Amino acid sequence: MTTTLTIWQEVQRHRGEVALRDNHGALPIPQAGEARIRILGAGICGADVRVVGGNKLASGDPNAYTTLGHEGTGLIEELGPGETWLAVGDQVVVLPHHFPSDHATYCTARSIEPGCIGNGHSEHLGWDRPGIFSDYHVAPVTHLVRIDPTYLLQAEREAPHVGTALYAFTEPMLCVLSAYELLDRQMDALERPRLTGGRALVLGCGPIGVLHALALRKRGFAVWLSDPATERVKQAQWCLTGGNAYAGEGDFDLVIVTASSAAAIKMGESLVRDKGTVYLFAGLNLGEREQHDASVMLLYERVHRAAQGLYLNASGKRIMYLGHSGYFDYLAPQAVAMVAANAGALGRAITGVIPGWASPVIVGQHPGIVDWRTADDSPALLAVLRGLDVRASHCKLIVTTTRA
Repeated sequence: MTTTLTIWQEVQRHRGEVALRDNHGALPIPQAGEARIRILGAGICGADVRVVGGNKLASGDPNAYTTLGHEGTGLIEELGPGETWLAVGDQVVVLPHHFPSDHATYCTARSIEPGCIGNGHSEHLGWDRPGIFSDYHVAPVTHLVRIDPTYLLQAEREAPHVGTALYAFTEPMLCVLSAYELLDRQMDALERPRLTGGRALVLGCGPIGVLHALALRKRGFAVWLSDPATERVKQAQWCLTGGNAYAGEGDFDLVIVTASSAAAIKMGESLVRDKGTVYLFAGLNLGEREQHDASVMLLYERVHRAAQGLYLNASGKRIMYLGHSGYFDYLAPQAVAMVAANAGALGRAITGVIPGWASPVIVGQHPGIVDWRTADDSPALLAVLRGLDVRASHCKLIVTTTRA
């Protein structure tokens, strides 16, 4: 069945510029094994901003009109032919990494995992394929994760200002959980005890820092938080209802670097204990891609993307370096459950909502956070993607459309 709508909207990138596009006529029709989703909530990722600003490489054709966005949740409105465990009306999360058609000719991975992603063997929504900054998105059903209705009720109850759009947090949560899966695998390979408990430092107190703090707490760690902006630390503590502000401590068992900054990595190296681990979760901006450790034995960006550990004895300290990009797709149901279990904290982390692709307003969601409006009533989302710095006031921004 073909459904029509007078106008539906999407946000596209073309030759370094971003624009809101109005589409007229027929909605996209799902083919066999696909579903059309009406997007309810979309997270704005720092990677989106870095791609638009030229600080992160995107492998897609720069001359193509590419719909941005990769953190999305929505309702299934139509299913293509074929059997599926999903149904019209289900709310789902969209998984953004896809295998190219010729993937099997150059990569041995048979499911989406960090090693494949880090080597550039996958295609990414928003860069290589149309993303989710759109009223509608068509995806293979294999890339959709159903959200249990009890989890939806939990979001409505604990984060009523965003409701079930909260599950736009699932993809970044999946990436975070994949870091600890990779850590466990690395420790098993080295025949060392898994990292459960101890002292952990999170460098960078944006939304990813908050997600890591939640994951670390679940694993029994005492967590310290650090950010060049003191207000960001306080904001993270408020989201988490606690957490230690870094005040010069050292000898951490694990340091998680969530900032795209070589200086943050070097800070982590100085504060981790002997035989400790520094996890390079964030990639570096283009201007710092050649930065390396003091021994000049490793490039930070390569460590971030390799999804393989490197145990280095340099400067009198033995450090395990590890990093990754992306996720293990089989952990997606755990990520949905983790978002549900932490709906209150993540609801607090969503400090600003843009109510629609064309809305000129970022609506502050908590006391003390004022609304922000573009001077010319142009879309606020475009201002953010073009580099509007809201970090002093906000943790996570999401775009919401029609509520479920």
